[in-house]
Parts: sequence; C-alpha cells; structure tokens
Amino acid sequence: MRQRKMLSLASVLAAGPLLVGILGAPFSWAQPIIASQEFEVASVKPMPQSSPQHPETGGPGTTDPGQITWSGVRLRWLLKTAYDVELYQVSGPAWLDAEHYMIVAKVPGGATKEQVNLMWQNLLKDRFGVVVHHESRVFQGEEMTLPKGASKLKETDLLDSVPRTDSTPQMMPGTGPNDLIVMGDGDTRRILARAQSLAQVAAFLAQVAGHPVIDKTGLTGRYDFSVEFDISQPCVSCAIAIALEQELGLKVVKSTVRLDVIVVDHADKIPVEN
Repeated sequence: MRQRKMLSLASVLAAGPLLVGILGAPFSWAQPIIASQEFEVASVKPMPQSSPQHPETGGPGTTDPGQITWSGVRLRWLLKTAYDVELYQVSGPAWLDAEHYMIVAKVPGGATKEQVNLMWQNLLKDRFGVVVHHESRVFQGEEMTLPKGASKLKETDLLDSVPRTDSTPQMMPGTGPNDLIVMGDGDTRRILARAQSLAQVAAFLAQVAGHPVIDKTGLTGRYDFSVEFDISQPCVSCAIAIALEQELGLKVVKSTVRLDVIVVDHADKIPVEN
C-alpha cells in the first residue's frame, strides 16, 4: 500500500511545475460566530469510479470563500479533511478509496477552516451515515531534527502583515505568498519555500513518504529556502531528506510515532439524496 502511494506522488512530482499551497483562514482574535455547524446548502452525488479526483476549490482562505467544490473526491479524503488528519490516520473499508463523489457546498459567511471541518463531519454523518471512533496507534515514521551547529536556514523577510497559516500543505494550487513550490523537469526537481515553518516542511515530507514525519527541531520561525533533489531515485522522500540535510542541515531519522486514528465503524456508499 505504501509503495503504491509513493509511486503515485512521485508521478505527480514528475509531471511538471507544482504548487503546494497552504490552506486555511488568516488568524483573527475576533472569530465570527456561526450559528449552525452545517453548510447552508450541499449537493452530494456519486460519480463513476473511473472519475479523476480534482483538488478541493474554494472555502476559507481562498478567493471564493463562500463555495467549496470537490469533483471525484473519495470518502477517505473527506474524512481526512473533516478531522484534519493524514490519509494514513483514517482506517476503514477498502471502498473508501474506490467510490467517487461530486460535492458542491455553500459556506456560511465568515466561517473559519475549523468551523468548516465541523461542517464536513456533520455532512458525512447526515449524508453517508458515517460513524467513527478514535484510537491511538503507533506508526513507523521519522523525525526531522537539527543537530547543534548544523543549521543553514534563513529566516524569512516576509512582512508580518501578510497572513500566514499552519495548515498541512496540500498537493494543489496555493492561495498566497507563503507557499512551498515544487518545480522542474527531467530527473531534477527544486523545492522553493517562502515563509515556511519547519512543521509545514515535515508535513510536506510526510505526504511524499506516506508515513508520519514529525518536526522535532524545536524551531518556531519561518524560513525561505531552495533545495534540489533527484526524482529518479527509488525513494523520492529519501532523496528530499538527503537534500534537506545537505543544503539546510536538517536531519531526518527513523522513529516510532503515536498518533490519533479515525476508525470508520459504518458508512454508506450511496449518499442520502440532496
């Protein structure tokens, strides 16, 4: 299962320029009060299993905060989004990765990313009859560390007035200047990072590796950097880890990680009609 995921991400990285955006609403002390934890309107329709999955568009922090559109989405991805976890933290039947759906949801004005996540949870319960429970499980993963005196990191000069977020990077277009871009052609790819926290870098590496990567550097700043890696290697995440160590001083080491897992007890393949 892991090998298939790594190959899939490797093929994405090989496809050409790619922008990995950081989703989420800008932080504000005065969060709006949303009376309902549900979308104003939501259309949910099954799609053919052969349908390609397109990135989620719209929602808090984007140019279209009032409407979210997701074409060809699989239920595991909806669960990942609703509970703000990684795909490997969702446990359930195999069909969660097979059935595809078209969803268009109208978001209440002023809703935050956290509030929209609750709306996704309620949609899953109301339309798909989803019942879940939480478990703590141990994963084989990695930790990103910074040996003393090894840092080659450069603090960003991005103005504090520019909104920044700490959401997990997604393999889709970004929404602002604080992005992580993967670009290039042939066997060589370059990661261009702007105002990235090391937690965001670890989350990106976890997406490529398909297993947990935890930031253990202890650094809380945001950094600009550029590193090159070779995608012709059998292990793309390993190639990125080597580049991070050689060019930034960051070291990735094997470790066991205990994480919360969303276990699906029940879900219906056919959603309730709109």
